[in-house]
Amino acid sequence: MAQQPTSGSSFPSDLTLDILLRLPAKSVWRFRCVSKLWLSITTDPCFIKSFGTTRPSLLLCSIKCHNFFVTSTPQHTHHSSTRSYSSSQTFHCYPMKLPGEKCYFSNMDSVHGLICIEDADSKKPVVWNPSTNQLLHLPKPNMSSKHANVFLGYDSVEGKHKVVCLPYKKTCYVCRVFTLRSGQESWRTVKTNLKHRCIGYASGQCIKGVIYYLARNSQTYDTVIMSFGVLSEIFRMIELPSGIKQDVLISYEGRLACIDRNNNTRLWILEDADKHKWSFQDFFLPLNEWDMGVSHNRFKLKGCTHAEIHIEKKHMGTEIPTSPEISEALLLPEPNKTATVILDQDEHVPEWKEQITIRGLVVSALLGTLFCIITHKLNLTVGIIPSLNVAAGLLGFFFVKSWTGFLSKLGFTVKPFTKQENTVIQTCVVACYGLAFSGGFGSYLIAMDEKTYKLIGADYPGNHAEDVINPGLWWMIGFLFVVSFLGLFSLVPLRKVMVLDYKLTYPSGTATAMLINSFHTNSGAELAANQVKCLGKYLSLSLVWSCFKWFFSGVGDACGFDNFPTLGLTLFKNTFYFDFSPTYVGCGLICPHIVNCSVLLGAIISWGFLWPFVSQHAGDWYPADLGSNDFKGLYGYKVFIAIAIILGDGLYNLVKIIAVTVKELCSNSSRHLNLPVVANVVDDEASEILLVKKKRDEVFLKDRIPLGFAVSGYVGLAAISTATIPLIFPPLKWYFVLCSYFIAPALAFCNSYGTGLTDWSLASTYGKIGLFIIASVVGTDGGVIAGLAACGVMMSIVSTAADLMQDFKTGYLTLSSAKSMFVSQLVGTAMGCIIAPLTFYLFWSAFDIGDPNGPYKAPYAVIFREMAILGIEGFAELPKHCLALCYGFFVAALIVNLLRDITPPKISQFIPIPMAMAVPFYIGAYFAIDMFVGTVILFVWERINRKDADDYAGAVASGLICGDGIWTIPSAILSILRINPPICMYFKPALAS
Repeated sequence: MAQQPTSGSSFPSDLTLDILLRLPAKSVWRFRCVSKLWLSITTDPCFIKSFGTTRPSLLLCSIKCHNFFVTSTPQHTHHSSTRSYSSSQTFHCYPMKLPGEKCYFSNMDSVHGLICIEDADSKKPVVWNPSTNQLLHLPKPNMSSKHANVFLGYDSVEGKHKVVCLPYKKTCYVCRVFTLRSGQESWRTVKTNLKHRCIGYASGQCIKGVIYYLARNSQTYDTVIMSFGVLSEIFRMIELPSGIKQDVLISYEGRLACIDRNNNTRLWILEDADKHKWSFQDFFLPLNEWDMGVSHNRFKLKGCTHAEIHIEKKHMGTEIPTSPEISEALLLPEPNKTATVILDQDEHVPEWKEQITIRGLVVSALLGTLFCIITHKLNLTVGIIPSLNVAAGLLGFFFVKSWTGFLSKLGFTVKPFTKQENTVIQTCVVACYGLAFSGGFGSYLIAMDEKTYKLIGADYPGNHAEDVINPGLWWMIGFLFVVSFLGLFSLVPLRKVMVLDYKLTYPSGTATAMLINSFHTNSGAELAANQVKCLGKYLSLSLVWSCFKWFFSGVGDACGFDNFPTLGLTLFKNTFYFDFSPTYVGCGLICPHIVNCSVLLGAIISWGFLWPFVSQHAGDWYPADLGSNDFKGLYGYKVFIAIAIILGDGLYNLVKIIAVTVKELCSNSSRHLNLPVVANVVDDEASEILLVKKKRDEVFLKDRIPLGFAVSGYVGLAAISTATIPLIFPPLKWYFVLCSYFIAPALAFCNSYGTGLTDWSLASTYGKIGLFIIASVVGTDGGVIAGLAACGVMMSIVSTAADLMQDFKTGYLTLSSAKSMFVSQLVGTAMGCIIAPLTFYLFWSAFDIGDPNGPYKAPYAVIFREMAILGIEGFAELPKHCLALCYGFFVAALIVNLLRDITPPKISQFIPIPMAMAVPFYIGAYFAIDMFVGTVILFVWERINRKDADDYAGAVASGLICGDGIWTIPSAILSILRINPPICMYFKPALAS
């Protein structure tokens, strides 16, 4: 006989789940109190999404007096030309007492089970869940306008709702955004350059993570549709078909649609938002009394389910009915099955080993070499390095596509180029050229060399001859190999926590993923092809121009276009001139306008006013007969004031990021803004998006990296590094290295978390902290070398850990295996450990690195060495009033950063960035002029054609930078072979008559 189950036997969890999915939402809510198991099941996000997919329904709203009613009716689960709704249809009513005397409702459907209400008296948005009858009162948005529209959106990727508040009686250039269930207790401001005027109580829709609403173009006053990406938080303007007049937006078959009031039986459907392409579909009304159309005053469009649109008769009296009348269906033709978009869940995802290919590694090595050269050139000239991720992704796509296309024409069978392979190439390239920065070739490593020692002065306190180690190819390669891999192992066990649990955005990683995903669509491939043509065109122009300039650069540092007094000889003496550099113009095109303007402002303050003022006191503040590079003279003011600004900016942002990180971690633990969601309205498209999200989670978690492997890898590499680094840098004892490795994972976590929130890596700041601490502890006997080496150890770990998490986010969004991401990071890092020193040694052998009067000043070499000396000696032997000026600029950097955070966006967007201002204080104003030219070009381009600027500015900038970077290779070879330019073009004042 079969044994009867005992009372203690557990009920099968899958059967429990199936039963709960079949119950009404109110019952599910009540059953959360039954047991902890049922509570955990019903609050699980997967259950909530499955519940909405299993029981899709349409919500209809109505008001009587101060009571609000939401009526839920199930959606049809099959397509039929004869379906309709009748009075026998099952309805569920959810009454609620309104939160205020007057409440406004956004003219949009419920969004993933939630409804947004605005209390007219307090101007506070309220979010309501009809299924649980819960209300979430949000803080007041504090808009500059008293009149605002409130829209609710849902991001299926992050699984979060966002409330968006827009003014409607004034031109809109900002909106306020509040993210639910994020622990965020305040509104954020999101800016746009698309100035428009939102229509009061405008109709809105949230479709596939995009909010659409009606507005007017502030320049033409034409009615347009504005879109706001819930995930990307980017605005776009969509033109309506010419000649139509409408006031209602709906969702039809997962696309935006609107009714033409000039043709009441015609539905306009948005096919392509980029090209402003619309199609129309005529429908018929089943009841004769409704022949006058749905936009007549007697009728109101209510919603849409599958291929049906629902309308409702309006009462002609003043009282709104207690409950909505039964909607009739407007029958439309069956959807076009051939036009169905194949979403990610239908894609074949290659195994992780198949995502890493030989051709991908070859392309990665080539691009890694190119970008290492570009990074070295920027690092050794001005120290500002823009993000080259877009160029890396674009060129990776171009090279592999060209490779496969060429082999196909020869008749060979080629393996398809997938977005996973594209992501692996991107990851590998970024890991490779990232070491050209974090490896310290323009900062802490070169600060150890003899030239920097002599530049500061042999008699300078704390600057000792024994604290000199000149660059050597083999020891640099060895050093990178023993320090660069630890950061990759330090946070691997936390990848799920950072990407899935905390849902950190990692803006650069997300943007890169969106870029790669777009490459592998038909329209995206076409745009990518055009971007590659644009990049190639400007790369060729830049390369030819750099070659042309070389012929006039002569021997020495005073010849050629690099010393062209474009603004006159007087300003030229103060370094104000345009030097025709494609690299710096390209940087101006990539960097934000505020960065370029901050650099120019810093140049004007320092070289336009401060240094001429200090020079007038030569002989009083400092000896007048000192050389131009003597730290006891004007040169000391330049270096130490720049250091003060950099430290002030770095300290402020470090405290800010740590505060934000702690706040977010506490918020994630408390979840006090967690509003339970039951997805009552989930159509076919939404369920497909949920399947995509589910598949991304599965792919991301499928190929696990064992915890034991990560821990043993970190411990093993730390042991090797602890034994090896003292052999390379004897003053840095093994116990200092070991202590660094105990502390590094915690700092790596802080930096990675902060980068995920703000997209700002503070790796160099953490490195400077290590520099000061170790230099002060070691003291005069080798403290400079020990501090600089400790800076490299800390900076390498913290930087690579943040880069890895950024790449994990990219891989998650492109359906790339976490294991392939990790392996490609390892391979890219190994490439960088060899390529970065080799390319640096090319510069070191061919050019005069560190010459303050030459093109390769290596500005941060002096700054980092001075920081190490400061950690040992303090502020001895500074020129008169230099310390007071440093204090002043340090405090000013703190105040300016504080003002940027506390002032309204319309003011803060014009407040400069201190870190960017500090760079020209030491280097000069010439590159600020170049970057400002780039920002002016971009500004005018955006005003003439915003879309083209958004699509092609990055390609133009990358072409200019890459072309000039490529010319560095033949230029270095010519220099090594002692082949000098044939012409020296220089300028001097005209002789007096």
